[in-house]
Amino acid sequence: MTSFNHMQQEAKEIFAANGWPNKRNEDWHYTDLSARLPSSFQNQSLELSEDVRLDKLTCDIEDALQLDFINGLLTEVEELPDGLEISALIDHPELVQQSDEDVTDPLLYANLAHLETGIVIDVSQVIEEPMEIHFHNTSSEEASFVRIVFRLAEGASLTLLESHSGWGHTQLVSDVYQHEDSMLRHLRLHQAEDTQVSLLLNRVSLDARAQYHNVAISLSGGLGRLETRVTFNAPGSHAGLATALLSRGKQHIDITTRLNHLSADTTSDTVARTILDDEACGIFQGKVIVHQDAQRVEATQKSDALMLSADAMMNVKPELEIYADDVACAHGSAIGEIDHEALFFLRSRGIGEEAARIMLVEGFVSEILGRLDDFAAGAVLQENLLKRVATFLKKSA
Repeated sequence: MTSFNHMQQEAKEIFAANGWPNKRNEDWHYTDLSARLPSSFQNQSLELSEDVRLDKLTCDIEDALQLDFINGLLTEVEELPDGLEISALIDHPELVQQSDEDVTDPLLYANLAHLETGIVIDVSQVIEEPMEIHFHNTSSEEASFVRIVFRLAEGASLTLLESHSGWGHTQLVSDVYQHEDSMLRHLRLHQAEDTQVSLLLNRVSLDARAQYHNVAISLSGGLGRLETRVTFNAPGSHAGLATALLSRGKQHIDITTRLNHLSADTTSDTVARTILDDEACGIFQGKVIVHQDAQRVEATQKSDALMLSADAMMNVKPELEIYADDVACAHGSAIGEIDHEALFFLRSRGIGEEAARIMLVEGFVSEILGRLDDFAAGAVLQENLLKRVATFLKKSA
């Protein structure tokens, strides 16, 4: 087995040779990192900052489990319940071993080249309490690189709340391995300052009847790529991906999904709702691949965008790559303005224009937030997120 240090050195050499991708790379055509990010990162003596106030998703949820990464470093971990264990990734080099495909993937080789903190979270049973992992950078000069591996045993389940805030550069790779009949409900909230660069890659591997439910909410951040890749390894596995993206100013947020159906009798659905104001730029790239032996696959993806400004830009690239003949797959996309008739109707009922616009936009994203009904503490999470959405919309009104 190749040592961790040797793999990291190889990744550094690959990063030095290839750097960040540019628009000539098809997967990065709309998000040219080479023009936006430095070609190298200096090793920094990262420190944990004291007395950092974190606006957490779990502030009103009793018994929630919490892990905090401040400037890329894991703070002290509280006592964990039975069924949850955390270990250091450096002790599991087999989980970092790069495949031939990995060494050409900029999010992977850049992460490994600069990796500061890596942990493995093992879930061996049903965990009732939600777990929040919060990532925060305290300075625009900070660059943090973190990798987390989740392993869910047969029949295990977890509600994972992932939240991001602060400044600087954050690059996170999350690898999820779900065994038979396991379930992961995963909420990702991206609400950082306009100077933050966030490159978030989530890779999920599903065994028989495993279920992965993801809800991603992006409310701010200067430059972001939120990428999710799911591999369906066995019959009965399912993934549901729901994204609400709200951007204003000159923010540039890229939502990319790749669903790889290797097995027959697997299902997936992808829904994305995007709201853009000012000169914001939104991207949705969704790709579904159905392999030759993956018969009876059902996969749908839908992207809708609401443009609040004539200067905003939306790029959509839905793809279906199908090699089987007994499948039910579909995709669709729509881009438009606020419904002026609906706006007129609300105003004719005595509702002010600002309040009416907020109501219509909240209705546009309500389907996404509704996916939280089955999450642990789902009602509290919905209320928390609705307040954040309302605050965003009032600033844009």
